[in-house]
Amino acid sequence: MGYKLSKYNRFVEMDNGMIFAHNLLSLSQAILSTEEHKALLEIQIGESLEEYIQLGFVIDDKVDEEAYLELERKLAMYSSLKEDFGVVIAPTMDCNARCFYCYELDTRSKFYMEEKTEKRLIEYIISSLGGKKRLWVSWFGGEPFLCAELIERVSKELISYCDDNDIEYDSEITTNGYLVGEYLDIVKNSKIKEVQITIDGYCDEYEKRKKYHDDVVAPWETVVNNVFMLSEFTHVTLRLNFDKNNIDSLKKAVKYICLDERWNNNISLYYYPLEPVNCQKNQFYNESEYEDAYSDLYNHLYELGYYNDRPKGLDFSTMSMPCYCASLSINSIDYKGDIFQCQHLLCRDKYKIGDIWKGIIINKEYISWFDGATPEQCKECRVMPLCQCGCITKRNLGENHYLCHIMKYRVACQEKLKAKEVLKSLKLE
Repeated sequence: MGYKLSKYNRFVEMDNGMIFAHNLLSLSQAILSTEEHKALLEIQIGESLEEYIQLGFVIDDKVDEEAYLELERKLAMYSSLKEDFGVVIAPTMDCNARCFYCYELDTRSKFYMEEKTEKRLIEYIISSLGGKKRLWVSWFGGEPFLCAELIERVSKELISYCDDNDIEYDSEITTNGYLVGEYLDIVKNSKIKEVQITIDGYCDEYEKRKKYHDDVVAPWETVVNNVFMLSEFTHVTLRLNFDKNNIDSLKKAVKYICLDERWNNNISLYYYPLEPVNCQKNQFYNESEYEDAYSDLYNHLYELGYYNDRPKGLDFSTMSMPCYCASLSINSIDYKGDIFQCQHLLCRDKYKIGDIWKGIIINKEYISWFDGATPEQCKECRVMPLCQCGCITKRNLGENHYLCHIMKYRVACQEKLKAKEVLKSLKLE
């Protein structure tokens, strides 16, 4: 039997000269001397062979890791149908903000889900739960809190049904955060366990980018206060959208929030690059610049002490699917009751795959979303376990850029910070 090194081994030289080794497929970690590192690269490891095999650093030379990942991806696409049902619901595409980068600019409207559609939505979801063990609901928009009472009514019905039928209920919401303070009880009563709020900069920069309507007062202060109020009883994720013009402002915002006396472990944050839109294109990073930008941002986060009380915050995790729109068990529904495979296609009639009255139309185009094969440009990728081939929506629409998961660009920075933390924990500095 012959052996070879795993394609997904990663090695980082530590400040003390030793090597931090980890494998993105097995998620194993090890600290090696330079001699052990050299021996591993040459697979001259003698009695340690079995240990390296168990860790996933060394594999049978007949093993095809890409094929393994592809199989895992295909299984995840179809196996979730057995026990799970999930739905992203956009009760309106209206919003109290006008972010210049919003992909919904061409679908923005002041229409809201009608009562008859709301009732049918509940019926549709319940009718889809036969034999399921888990229901996942994600509220989206537009600004979903413009329909707060609808969210409460629909959630109440679904929670009641799940309780009566021993089905696990899980819910989240994506919001700009401005209206949350008025509806904290609805968040609690609707069992919303995760709230994602976007922060685009500090104070003036934030307000300039959000372009809230004129009747919105003190949006920066209001949203920050709402974040902390929410964090008293549920988890809040802050998504920090960046481009070349707001890096410094984002750093200031993060420092302001992380150093607030109300800061706690119920709040997490991550950075996400804005992609080019039809204005000011020179302000956006291209993909070749992402890694440096991420290094700058996450090193700043590390220096602020963000990871001090998050011991697992720098660990890596694998994915079985690129995102939930790659699953047969999850769809998105707009305020009209039309069904789409991806939330980023909401209200675009040519991409609808059915509606809540007649169900999903199973045809060649629909099935093509679930091919699961590894795209040619991904086959040599060394970080595929972290992304499982990136965005399938863009790829299915014929787009060739900005397909990769952000972890591709963040991995190098994150593993260096992880190596620092390992040194600290073992007092090897």
